[in-house]
Amino acid sequence: WRLRRDTRPASYAWNFAELQAAATTDGTLNAPEDRDQGWAAELALPFAVLGLPAPGEVWHFNLGRYDYGSERPGDCELSSAAPLAGGNFAAVWDWRRVRFE
Repeated sequence: WRLRRDTRPASYAWNFAELQAAATTDGTLNAPEDRDQGWAAELALPFAVLGLPAPGEVWHFNLGRYDYGSERPGDCELSSAAPLAGGNFAAVWDWRRVRFE
């Protein structure tokens, strides 16, 4: 996991022992011969570990996905919650913003 709270380099020092995650698919997992409808992922971030944001504080946020499917050897499909210019997941300036009130 990598988090950025601003444009400084990402921090890898977070303790995510309490992170909760779940995912579902609307289709058939690992079956490229059929057409899936989509997928969803949910994360519960442990603010006790992250630190509570101050009112008005803005965090940059993105979820990115690499799909190295067997139907595309040597290639991968990228998808992202933010519209990234050039497919660069590390481009924090393209990430979504979350403002805490």
